[in-house]
Amino acid sequence: MPPAVAPAVKDALAATEDVPREFSAELPQRVEEAVQAEFLRTLEKAKVGHPVAQNDLGVMYEQGAAVVADPTEAANWYRKAAEQGVDVAQFNLAVMCANGTGVVQDDAQALLWFRMAANQGYADAQCSLGGVYLDGRGVQQDFVEAVKWYRKAAEQGNAMGQFNLGLMYVNATGVPLDVDQAAAWFQKAAAQELAEAQFRLGYCYLNGEGVEEDEDRAILLLRQAAQQEVHEAQYALGVLCRDGHAVPQDIYEAIKFFQLAADHGNTAALNNLGAIYASGKDFPVDNAKAVSWYRKAAELKDATAQYNLGGMYLYGKGVPRDKVEAYAWIAVAAANGNASAAVNLKKIEASLRGGLLSRNRLEEGKQRAAVYLGQYRNKN
Repeated sequence: MPPAVAPAVKDALAATEDVPREFSAELPQRVEEAVQAEFLRTLEKAKVGHPVAQNDLGVMYEQGAAVVADPTEAANWYRKAAEQGVDVAQFNLAVMCANGTGVVQDDAQALLWFRMAANQGYADAQCSLGGVYLDGRGVQQDFVEAVKWYRKAAEQGNAMGQFNLGLMYVNATGVPLDVDQAAAWFQKAAAQELAEAQFRLGYCYLNGEGVEEDEDRAILLLRQAAQQEVHEAQYALGVLCRDGHAVPQDIYEAIKFFQLAADHGNTAALNNLGAIYASGKDFPVDNAKAVSWYRKAAELKDATAQYNLGGMYLYGKGVPRDKVEAYAWIAVAAANGNASAAVNLKKIEASLRGGLLSRNRLEEGKQRAAVYLGQYRNKN
């Protein structure tokens, strides 16, 4: 999470807003001069121990505002302000400790500073502390404690805290399953235009979970989230357009949304694009494109795509027929948990066991599979 823009920088920028239009060509220089002057004033205040100025100076160094970006110097100034009790500085320093930016990565130090800021009521820190307990970073994992801190942030109106608390309810993590509570918190976060919450709330309306089913409202929310680059929402709209559910069936719109999601590495979208081009249902067959989409998902360690890519090699669709390559990809898919791959792998092995040449090809397939497993094994 980036630090807030330093108030001093905001003030400097505001001072340039009333520049007459005839002097607009001079505006960039005026802005630079104003920000530079504010940097020098902030530096002088920080040097004499002014805590807010120390935090503002840290932001300037982190963002490279009026000075060359220097995360180490940023962390130094955050620490000075944090040690004087400035909650936002404690939070900013915690983020740097958590990410290893400007300081050595240290989960214990991140926990310390998140907790200090959270205990002062700083909502972003409370939300982050919830995440620390959820993931067990530098502390024993504790879902109940995570819920406690998410709730504190949420009740202060923190959108991410509201969203995360909703997730805890929908996943029954640290609290009993309660779709009504989940939808209520998603609603609050979505009202603040948090894209992830818009997606989740759209899903609630689409399926009538915690709210009355409303397909029009669902589509509106999913589109809002998709416009903010939430790939899950883009993928969901692709599925709806493909199937004609809640929207008119439109394979071209489906492809558009799948491609948007695929650009974010969404493997389900990549697989669906491959299936559309391979199946010829409502769209011309293009096996070469299907192979291209399957391969992208396969290399992102998706077992279904690995199986599908193996099938394309097995039957020579979009690529020259190659049982060795087919065996290798299907073996990887089986190792990654694809049940169909496990069944078909035995059939391919049987077809390769014939003569000496076939046995050699089976051994080649196993060796290639071992190489691919080293690259594309899904360890989740």
